[in-house]
Amino acid sequence: MVSPETKETLENLGKVVFTATLLIGVILYSIGPVLNRFFFVPSLHYKQKIIKVIKSNKATKRLSKKRLGVKLGAYRRRILFGAKNPSAYSTNDTDYNFIRLQDEDIKDEATYNEFFGEMSARRVDDDDRKLIFGFFHPYCNAGGGGERVLWQAVYQTLKLSSRHIAVIYTADTKDATPEEIIANVSKRFNLKLQTSRVVFIYLNNRRFVDGNYWKRFTLLGQALGSIILSLEACLALPPDVWVDTMGYPFAYPIISYLLKIPILSYTHFPVIQSDMLHKLVVQLRGSSGTVSKLKIIGKWIYWRIFITVYSLVGYFIDVPLCNGTWTYNHLNKIWWAINGESKNEHQVRMKILYPPCSTETLVDGQDKEIENEDGVLCLSEDDESSERQDIFLCLAQFRPEKRHSIIIKEFSKFIKSYKGDGEPKLVLIGSIRDDRDREFVQTLRALASSLGLDEHVEFILDAPFETVKEYFQKSSFGINAMWNEHFGIAVVETMASGLIPISHASAGPYLDIAVPWDYKKSCQLKISETNDSNRTGFFFKSSEDPDFETQGEFKELHQCFSEAMGLSNEEAMGMRTRGKACVLNKFSNAKFDGQWSEYVEVLKNYDVYYRERKGKVEQLY
Repeated sequence: MVSPETKETLENLGKVVFTATLLIGVILYSIGPVLNRFFFVPSLHYKQKIIKVIKSNKATKRLSKKRLGVKLGAYRRRILFGAKNPSAYSTNDTDYNFIRLQDEDIKDEATYNEFFGEMSARRVDDDDRKLIFGFFHPYCNAGGGGERVLWQAVYQTLKLSSRHIAVIYTADTKDATPEEIIANVSKRFNLKLQTSRVVFIYLNNRRFVDGNYWKRFTLLGQALGSIILSLEACLALPPDVWVDTMGYPFAYPIISYLLKIPILSYTHFPVIQSDMLHKLVVQLRGSSGTVSKLKIIGKWIYWRIFITVYSLVGYFIDVPLCNGTWTYNHLNKIWWAINGESKNEHQVRMKILYPPCSTETLVDGQDKEIENEDGVLCLSEDDESSERQDIFLCLAQFRPEKRHSIIIKEFSKFIKSYKGDGEPKLVLIGSIRDDRDREFVQTLRALASSLGLDEHVEFILDAPFETVKEYFQKSSFGINAMWNEHFGIAVVETMASGLIPISHASAGPYLDIAVPWDYKKSCQLKISETNDSNRTGFFFKSSEDPDFETQGEFKELHQCFSEAMGLSNEEAMGMRTRGKACVLNKFSNAKFDGQWSEYVEVLKNYDVYYRERKGKVEQLY
């Protein structure tokens, strides 16, 4: 039983903790406006300080962090607004602590007077007010699906208004110049950006979000690292809108509190999922050793705390977006704290925005885009079956999670039982990143050889796009064996190119991509309504799936191979045509651009919403 003295001590301690928490909350609330001015408002007489640098005798006219201190970002912000060519103020690993004034802005008095006029503070309702959209994407030059979303969003944001400036917060300018990054964007994604309004801001601390940097507690380390990196970005250049296209949500409370700006979050996959906790419970039941059980319990507690904090950061998002149904379902469970508040007549709710997949350019030359009587895109039905070979194509990076080994083993079963005409072939095309990937490919080659598939399986590594396109045109079927792939852009690409998809029955391919399609009405049907007249692909399950059940509705992969080869030309053509129409309507760049434009307008409304709640001085800057 607790003694009266102990009880009194605990009560007093509780009062102290409550009072301290309340006091800290009041202090933080009170200094919020001060911090906002700290980031956005340059020092008094800032124009005179810039003029002093312009009129100095130094050959290089630059403002340094040594002189400006923490106000460097506020100065850079004003200078970008005044610059004729904002991109010239991009930074890299050697000059991120400086602002080098460009000759085209300061060459004579008339020029720099115009320069200062443009950088002047403006009222919220000023139509000439420029907006900086800050895209937080530390790995902007990676060239993957996340970067496809980033650059299409940048492209459309700039296209919407000449008053929009896109700032990319990244560390990639250490190894590539802005011009080289833009050239890669053009080459990889066929985008012609308005480069004068694309500004790269170098981030020096990217190592803190690299999973390899943290030897223990990786999730926690990366979460803290993202906060550090976001603070660095804000100090270098505070934006008007924060756009996270890579997935660093733990920075949102800090951004919201310090900057008081709208936040758009585009999530490709959750940082952590509730399913992971369930797997630990299953492991615990199967564990026998005390030490092993304690480790699992400790990990469960760590993940439980982490997922609780993760759920709270959703409250600070103004425009929460995700890439598909699987991610949407998980985030809806986790981000229950998304407040649903109505801001400027827009209610905060999680929405799906499918990635731009360039399906317009992938649909092969035999097809003609037409509009049906309802004005919805569909395709002409030209027969192409005779031009395709019995090739099963897998387009995926050579990594274990892509499960190439399952494909090879199941293809071996299919070949042994196949009695039809022709010689079906399996072609595996993918990129390799390092020696570990090369060793993985050697393991796959050995597996294929041991199964007697040397004449039936071909490996193509790091293929140029022309080679990929050639196989798109002559293959009949596309394979995706990954379990719970959050989206599956390779499935979209194969369908757009006329291949019939054979995919694992999970996540993106099952819920969003190879869905039943009503060709006449140009609309998606419920998965439960799938039949031979509307299906667009085949689905399988494997005994190697983590959640495999013996009594299921799906066939094994080798059975799907046999069923696909048994299609008549008419059946195959129907599936191809429906598949192309589906991905053209759902995943085209034009579809993404239209929806993104709507969200940009929402963000601009939110910008006004937040500015009107700031102090009179902060509103102007």
